[in-house]
Amino acid sequence: LLAAIADESIAKLPMLNAQDLSNTLWAMAKLEMAHLPLLDAVTAESMKKIDEFNPQSISNSGWALATLLLDGQPVMASLAAAALEKLPRFERQSISNFIWSCAKLQHKDEELIEAVAVAAVEGISTFDPQALSNTLWSFANLECWHRPLKEAISQEVLRIQTELTTQEVTNICWALAKLWCHDSTFLKALAAQAMEHADELNKQEISVMAWAFATLNFRHQALLGSLGMHAIKRMSEFGELEISNTAWAFARIAVRNDRLMNSISDASMARARPGAGPGTVDSIEGLNPNGIYSIVWSSWRTGRAQLMASLARQQERPDADPEPLVRGLLLMESAWQKDQQRETEVMSLLLGTGGKDPGPLSERFECF
Repeated sequence: LLAAIADESIAKLPMLNAQDLSNTLWAMAKLEMAHLPLLDAVTAESMKKIDEFNPQSISNSGWALATLLLDGQPVMASLAAAALEKLPRFERQSISNFIWSCAKLQHKDEELIEAVAVAAVEGISTFDPQALSNTLWSFANLECWHRPLKEAISQEVLRIQTELTTQEVTNICWALAKLWCHDSTFLKALAAQAMEHADELNKQEISVMAWAFATLNFRHQALLGSLGMHAIKRMSEFGELEISNTAWAFARIAVRNDRLMNSISDASMARARPGAGPGTVDSIEGLNPNGIYSIVWSSWRTGRAQLMASLARQQERPDADPEPLVRGLLLMESAWQKDQQRETEVMSLLLGTGGKDPGPLSERFECF
């Protein structure tokens, strides 16, 4: 049915006005309907009529493209140019939504970004918690540091911090870490709000918040204790990404929590066993930082050499996708333990010599 509607719509697109085109894109995004011929036709028609788009149509169209992850579309540049021209007429939600779309699609228009920052600072008192969170998250995702905007957002968040949801708190914490912003007053306020609603944190929020505070090396003991306790309770729900980020965070910040690390160890081994199916630790892509390496490194950092070796050996299976950083860490551990046999085995894997002794390192590499 949807395909038939799409085919019929293409023929009638020239009769649609700007709002109709924007509504069509919005509806397709809501329906998760990536009908490429219709999308191409709608975006092409939108570019022809871009001067007719009002702020709401621009914002909705950008949101739709970002939701459908349609990056590289020429229409996004047209929307950005139209947004820059009509920015004074944008409401705060439309500003927040459009810069979020740019961030999601990694569309970096420096002139637009600066104009959005200035407009946001001027109207910051009209921003609700979601708009504040989305705006800072967007600038962080675009890797754009704008001190006046950050200061304005932090002051407004401090004023209304009790209204923030756990997702908004988490997004702001992630943004501060991404921007490498050490604002202790702001971070303490966010930590207090997170602890107030700790029971509402989902698995992703727990791991991301731990990652953010660890990245900033901000040891808020009460928050980390609360995150650790809730991570243990929810560990059975954690996927590889949450396990990886949480393990890395607590090891990175050197907060000792044996119960948490034991829970992470059990979960890691359960997912690393052969035959565990799709989504095992060594098959997941995009783990931060560095996939299974973060779990192995965390095991080594917290003195769990046996777990480290067990996880690393999973990488030696014929069906495993090898992670050189894991093998490098295991090689270092073998050298420190003066385990010549193990060192030879790992070096053989790294150099692809099929199990043969690769010979002394001095013969393999030039030393300076």
